[in-house]
Amino acid sequence: MTENEDHQLTAVVIGASLAGMSAALGLAKVGMKVELLDKKKDRSRQGAVLGLAPNGLKALEELLDGSNDDEQSDRLRKFRDSGIPMPEGGVMLPWAVLRDFLFDEVGRNDNISYRPGLVMLDIDDDPSSPSAKVTFLNNDLVLEGDIIVGADGVNSRVRQVLGLPAASQTGTTSWRGVLDASKAGSEFLYLLDRGIAPLVVREDGLFFLSFNFHDKIPGKIAWSLSSTAPQAKDCEHPLDLPIFKDGSSSNKDAIKQLRALIDESSPSQGGAYKSFQLAVIDLKLVDEWSNGGGWGGKGRVTIIGDAAHALRPASGQGASMAFEDSVLLCRKFSSEKASSSGLNHNEFSMTCKNVSTILRDFEKERLERVKIIWEEEWVLTENNLSGKERRIWTDEYREW
Repeated sequence: MTENEDHQLTAVVIGASLAGMSAALGLAKVGMKVELLDKKKDRSRQGAVLGLAPNGLKALEELLDGSNDDEQSDRLRKFRDSGIPMPEGGVMLPWAVLRDFLFDEVGRNDNISYRPGLVMLDIDDDPSSPSAKVTFLNNDLVLEGDIIVGADGVNSRVRQVLGLPAASQTGTTSWRGVLDASKAGSEFLYLLDRGIAPLVVREDGLFFLSFNFHDKIPGKIAWSLSSTAPQAKDCEHPLDLPIFKDGSSSNKDAIKQLRALIDESSPSQGGAYKSFQLAVIDLKLVDEWSNGGGWGGKGRVTIIGDAAHALRPASGQGASMAFEDSVLLCRKFSSEKASSSGLNHNEFSMTCKNVSTILRDFEKERLERVKIIWEEEWVLTENNLSGKERRIWTDEYREW
């Protein structure tokens, strides 16, 4: 065997997000060496609750297929059991539970090198070079890869380097928080006996939804609140919203209840909340800025998850779409591996032509389905905010 024939393809995955970790695990499973980068130095706990739709669970199971690893299969089963089963499929679980599960799987994989604290500066993808090069703002390190995957979220630096439009604001401000309803003196102990979503409020451009994780996580209620009020973007605290101050609501009892719940969720009481502006990648305009029918990747560089198609959160499709991205990306390279004599450097990345072709095919194939789900989530979110009937788990979700 020659030196070139023994070459192992390297993928550089930028962003240790849910999308990035799932891609790293899948590409390592295909047989690649993976450099998984994250600008964060530590894994601070963030996020409140996350829905994973049936298609997302299916994709995750394919990425972590433990058919030859009973221990991995057992870990996947325990992870799935840690969530709250939804009536029509899928699970609801704390965001950090899914993040920590994927991070643990990354740590167990000898083909993945995790590099925290690296802030990406640029990507040099010269087609005449054997590999693309990634440089950093805060480190002299230069990493080379046969494939570069941008999984660095809605405000993606990789997206910026590719010259693609930035995410756009939706006009909605959101807060997410948690409280322990089982602690002494809580006003909301009764919510623990009221099912999966014990408190839902729709009122004048405000949508509040709670999630009951008791008994999986004793006493835990997670919640999200979204507002389309123009003043919301300037409100750090949800109780600064006009609806909580001016007494104009027609449902004063519900608003009073929300005020008390948010107060009990405050950081001083051991809970948490965070204000952020919801932003999306506007796929309605994708044909104006994409090249070759994909969503904007070039050469040996592609983007996945929120970096490619951030959508509005309505029914657990954000992470689910990212996991589908990772599955199809890995299927493409696995198929190429099976149809060639092996993923060696000579055959697979000369002038980056083959890699580029695979990545553009991946984006084209994904785009049509993602556009359907993107539009569906937009409509569902608008319905939630306006009080219209909510429709979830459509056939488009299940067909993948």
